[in-house]
Amino acid sequence: MNKSIAGFFLSAALIPTLLMAEPQAVGPINFGGGLNMATLATLIPDGDSPDMCNCSPEINGAMSGRNGSDRFIDRPISSNSVTSIQRVYSSTVSWKVNKAIIASSYDKIMVATSDVSPVWLVISSRNYAYNHYNYVTMNGKVIIAGDSFLENVRTYDIALRERNLSDAFTVGAATGGINPRGKYQIVANNYYLMANVQISTEFEHLQHLTTYYASKILFSPLNNFSSMTFQRYIDYNTNEGEEITGLGSIYGGDFKNSVNVFKPASIGEISWTNSLDLPSNGGDFQFTEVVKGFGCIAPRTLANTGQFYVFLAKDGLRIWDGGRQSRLQQSESARIISNDIKPLIDDLIRSGRYKSAVGIYYPKKEQYWLSIEHPNRFPRGKNNYVLMYDFQTGKWFPQCNFLADSFTVADNQDDTGQLFYGDSNDGYVHKLDVDTRSDDSRKEISLDVMDSSFTWVGSTVNVVEIFEGSASLKLS
Repeated sequence: MNKSIAGFFLSAALIPTLLMAEPQAVGPINFGGGLNMATLATLIPDGDSPDMCNCSPEINGAMSGRNGSDRFIDRPISSNSVTSIQRVYSSTVSWKVNKAIIASSYDKIMVATSDVSPVWLVISSRNYAYNHYNYVTMNGKVIIAGDSFLENVRTYDIALRERNLSDAFTVGAATGGINPRGKYQIVANNYYLMANVQISTEFEHLQHLTTYYASKILFSPLNNFSSMTFQRYIDYNTNEGEEITGLGSIYGGDFKNSVNVFKPASIGEISWTNSLDLPSNGGDFQFTEVVKGFGCIAPRTLANTGQFYVFLAKDGLRIWDGGRQSRLQQSESARIISNDIKPLIDDLIRSGRYKSAVGIYYPKKEQYWLSIEHPNRFPRGKNNYVLMYDFQTGKWFPQCNFLADSFTVADNQDDTGQLFYGDSNDGYVHKLDVDTRSDDSRKEISLDVMDSSFTWVGSTVNVVEIFEGSASLKLS
């Protein structure tokens, strides 16, 4: 018998059997597994998705639409991106907490000191454009440091609601005081520390009187950030060629005070029991390199949850607990959390776009929010893509139409844990995760006007034939 005819009769004989077979249950599929870009589409688990947008995980493992956003103030700071934003606090007496939101855009630093009908007030202008500032509070004052080395470190008094900034450091030959400028700063147990610094003995950092130290940490006397001297410093592997990329501190558990110092391929620790001071003054600090092999390559992705850090390393986004669990088993205290989005993160690092990445921990929902520049989204050249990592499920969820160049959280006394972001495309500050504005998206869209041919591929420009016409665009 011909083989094709035999196959036909065999198939015909099996059809009734298949039709009478008991159906196999499939689902329900809730897609609560989040975004999975690292697995072939045919092999992705049922709960994952190769692409998604504006989804949020539920406690039961299901998925729902995300909450919306709202402008903090209807008036923009400027027409440029909001490069830094911070919720700041100070207290001069135990029962009163002063609060404000400080933000910067282009060459201005603004403050909003009220949550009821807030307005932006200019406290500094004609600064270095597009500077990324970081803010810490000590002795009732906000210390403001930029990452460009082109401006002095300055302070702002929240309680007095000043309309200007003051210089942070006292300089003078009699006191030995210096005027450092630093990229990273932290306050730990009433000590002020600054890292990756440029030092001068003058208010103006003239070239012949200024020295840059990429691996140096300066520290102040107890409760006195304004008195910085040449003598109080720590060097961290100055000959290895890497610069310090961040500072952090996780308290508790080991009966000592400590500050972690991050570099791209290592992490150090400053620790002390009695005081962070010179040995001649009774100080007992020690400096130890606690991690070799990974570190933080994108300073603005570094976030502190209070139990561990989150940051972008050379091999992906990592969490690290400060080495507190077991220094003998490093794998238990550090792991990569970006395996499901590995192609996206690998491209981000390879292309160099990781330098603009920014992230924050959102305690209210136990989430990490990351904003990056995606190569296939608009506007190009700016952060245009936001992903949210949920620590309860261990999964990533893209949040579309958010253009974030900076984040902050209002999570101190009498605050609700509100998440804010500064826009990367214009001068607005937005509230995120607003449950009264469910699943909204920006009403604006970004269009590439094709003015620049830098990103064109295999194209030619026709300058001979001119075509005129009109077009319309409908949004619904």
